[in-house]
Amino acid sequence: MNIEKYKIFCFDFDGVIIESSHLKTIAYNELFEKYFPDKIEKIRDYHLKNSGLVRYKKIRYICENIAKIKDADELINQMIEEYEKDIFEKVIKCPLVKGIIEYLDYLKENKKDIYVISGTPDDELKKIIELRGLAKYFVDIYGGSQMKSYWLKKIIAERQVNSNDIIFFGDGLNDYEAAAECSVDFVFRLTGENDYLKNQINYLQLYENYDKLLI
Repeated sequence: MNIEKYKIFCFDFDGVIIESSHLKTIAYNELFEKYFPDKIEKIRDYHLKNSGLVRYKKIRYICENIAKIKDADELINQMIEEYEKDIFEKVIKCPLVKGIIEYLDYLKENKKDIYVISGTPDDELKKIIELRGLAKYFVDIYGGSQMKSYWLKKIIAERQVNSNDIIFFGDGLNDYEAAAECSVDFVFRLTGENDYLKNQINYLQLYENYDKLLI
């Protein structure tokens, strides 16, 4: 991949910068097995197809549309609180994707601007990135308060660039859909949980770790 074509590099976070996708899948499975054990297969399928969706929307959809719970606000808030307590420490400690630091250094050395666009809640995302010592790499960090396509459009407008000046690295269907909506080139990371997607989406390049992108 020729990085000279692009001015701005955008990255999803879970599964793209840190190896946390499987941790979140486990945490969601444990949460929903506790509350809706008879719906777990359908819930697991929904989660994997919507891995990057912000948790508030994901949990609400599952409660209202799969578990068919009416007046679910109290339950949803309780489940979100349980999930957040469970996942935060795990994400702080989990490993980085192989080669990501070297790749971020490479982009900085080549005067590229780097952003994070994630479905993780904004404040939590920024705290994790700060605690992991990664904040120095990013011009800005955008979380789940808005759709990923919103953040891409914001960057295009504020930086006064064209969509073909930006590239987005993601591992989920909603990452690809955001890139496609904004006519932004997409690079797809295989995590072991998303292999089914590789024949369903269009991507500039497929990768498992960043070492291959540095060759």
